[in-house]
Amino acid sequence: MKGVCINTGASTNLKEGEQYFLFEHGPVHYYASRFERKGAHFGAFERKLFDVFIERSASKWPPEPPCIKVSLDNSKVYKADLVWRKEAYKDKPLGVYYIRLVKTHCWFYFDSQMKKPGGCFPIHWFDGFQEHDSEMQQEILELPKNEWEQMQLF
Repeated sequence: MKGVCINTGASTNLKEGEQYFLFEHGPVHYYASRFERKGAHFGAFERKLFDVFIERSASKWPPEPPCIKVSLDNSKVYKADLVWRKEAYKDKPLGVYYIRLVKTHCWFYFDSQMKKPGGCFPIHWFDGFQEHDSEMQQEILELPKNEWEQMQLF
């Protein structure tokens, strides 16, 4: 929340009429900061020294889905829907991804060949798991050893 100093009291840090970010500190005090970070406060001051004018609005981001136990095979690739992500990851669109499980998280990819990685998210952010057909994946073919030859540069 934000507020304006209406009385400096005995403080030399506060300036009357200046705006500060305020953070709760007990029933009768605020931490005051010039920055929107509680850890950057420069002191605790009585509430009566401030006129609060902006209450921080509650986040409109939907709540995180409950953490559920999903039994999937680590060696297989699955197709799943990303149904939630933190607000900080809002640039990652919700939708269908190809995932590979790693304990409680999974690596997700944009393509079925697993060439374009998207990141690593908790498994409970995904839903609708379907085993991806392994025949659709391109296998890495290797030449037989008798056909190996050193590349000539000149």
